[in-house]
Amino acid sequence: MLSVLRVHLPSDIPIVGCELTSYVLLQCPDTSITTDDVPESSPIYGFCLRYRWYRIQSDRKVAICSVHPFEQATLQCFGCVKAKIHVAKSYHCSPRGRAFGRFNTSGSGASNASLSSSTPSIGHNTSLSNGSTPSYPAAVTERSGGETWFEVGRLKTYTPTADDIGQVLKFECVSFVAEKKLHVGHANTILTSHVIPPPTPSPRRLVPVNGVDVIGNLDLDGHTFRNLYCGSHTIFSDVHASNDLYSYCPSWAYRRQNLLREIVGYRADILCLQEGSTQVGDAGSDDPLLKKFLVFKDAFWRFLRPHTIRGTALGSVALVSRALIENTDLIKWPLLFKALCGVFALICGNGYIVGINQIYDVGIDKVNKPYLPIAVGDLSVQSTWSLVLFVVVAGVSIVSFNFGPFITSLYCLGLFLGTIYSVPPFRMKKYLVAAFLIIAT
Repeated sequence: MLSVLRVHLPSDIPIVGCELTSYVLLQCPDTSITTDDVPESSPIYGFCLRYRWYRIQSDRKVAICSVHPFEQATLQCFGCVKAKIHVAKSYHCSPRGRAFGRFNTSGSGASNASLSSSTPSIGHNTSLSNGSTPSYPAAVTERSGGETWFEVGRLKTYTPTADDIGQVLKFECVSFVAEKKLHVGHANTILTSHVIPPPTPSPRRLVPVNGVDVIGNLDLDGHTFRNLYCGSHTIFSDVHASNDLYSYCPSWAYRRQNLLREIVGYRADILCLQEGSTQVGDAGSDDPLLKKFLVFKDAFWRFLRPHTIRGTALGSVALVSRALIENTDLIKWPLLFKALCGVFALICGNGYIVGINQIYDVGIDKVNKPYLPIAVGDLSVQSTWSLVLFVVVAGVSIVSFNFGPFITSLYCLGLFLGTIYSVPPFRMKKYLVAAFLIIAT
């Protein structure tokens, strides 16, 4: 039977106009693990998946803080309301947030764009498709406390609309027999936090120049030029927005697709990106070879799992340094090159082990570690196999050429343990004690 092992959303904070793509981890009848989509139109082994998105409509209205949209509002500034600022901008989670919001509010008194369902804005596309579901279908399930569930989508992805602001979304995934339409197992569900509106864009302020006609074209010496639009956007890429520093920040795989959609929608002639990474900042490079090299360099570095390289290198250097400090008569500077070769061989062995693990765990990594190069699509499985074979051949060659057969045998033993840790049918990582002993070794 087709079993749903886990359901995961890339972000717990839905934003209007930002697509939510669910990650569903499946176990097929042949015990293989996959994250492929199995819709009702394309069943496998006679089974398929049914996706449902629900909006939990509550009689108790929930206001969201305009400064900290992931917090629930506890007070309202009536001074903002009297100043004819949009009512959504008057809610705050604390007096400190109110002071910050007033400090950053324009004093022009102009009303911001409304987020009602009839007024499109940034992140609110009236042509969004979330499956064959009407905007306000009949109630599906009644809950205690005055809450009602409305079905809003029937696809694996869902794009929140302005009607969802302040409400909680629920994603449901269940496996069932395709022919008999019978459910198999229990439904896997996940709840989000309250949907928040997108940030209101600042109005464009054009710089007046001489020689502009009524239509807005610039006329210089008989030549007519159209308007030139410049844009600046702070990317805040994964290099800066690490989970250690900003735990509330969604994953880069989720943010990247929505950032690209928003930036392209600006249709700017000149675009300045700040706090970006090589994946975004070099996307417009004129040199295709340089672009490919930079993308590959970034993917290869993530493929090597830098934190494991640091552990391998520091552990080796620390042990050798302690041995040399205790036995100073063994210090021979000509052996420095051989020692560096040994460290490089260890890094190659480490690259082989983590590479094999990523190849055979690509389905799991798409859910738990979507930033890895294979899971995100920056490296293909074929390219990863080429890298794995290259590093293992380089590592074994270096060890066999510079060290004796005993060290070479230990090196090959480490490679063997790393292989059976991830490669079926062994998959020793499934067994707690065996996995611990292999990692410790």
